[in-house]
Amino acid sequence: MLNVYSIVLSLISITIQSLIFYYIHNLEAVDCNCITDWRHNFIKFMAVFAILLSLTSILLAEKIKPYIAAAMPILMILGLINAYSIYTYVGDLQTTNCLCATKRQPKLNEFLYYWRYFLVVCAFFILIALVGTVYTSLTHKSMPMPMKSSKSMKTLSRTATLKAEL
Repeated sequence: MLNVYSIVLSLISITIQSLIFYYIHNLEAVDCNCITDWRHNFIKFMAVFAILLSLTSILLAEKIKPYIAAAMPILMILGLINAYSIYTYVGDLQTTNCLCATKRQPKLNEFLYYWRYFLVVCAFFILIALVGTVYTSLTHKSMPMPMKSSKSMKTLSRTATLKAEL
């Protein structure tokens, strides 16, 4: 069962990703001559993916939890690429003064312009977590069992001998 905190975060994610999808989709108008490179398509794909993932996590919380945990390193890498894409793409739209972005949807453009800085901070923490995960998995060795004291080893040996004699 999901707690209220998880549901609220998922709903916030759905809202923001829907705004991003709307913004990117509006740049595909026939009369819009803004940049449309791989970042445009990647951001659009990630927005849809994040919306579906959030909806799925709300509806199938316990059933999907192990799969999300297993896919976390991949999701982290995709998140880093998405943060880079949004940061550079929205910045390029500002620099080239794309009218479809700056004039037709000025409030959303301004929101995403500042949102990209928040994503850079998040990407920094994701990168730290990813490096920590990789480091831990590469250096993790099975822990040896603690040695018993020589006194308890003698007791175990005598017990084993007595049982063998019976």
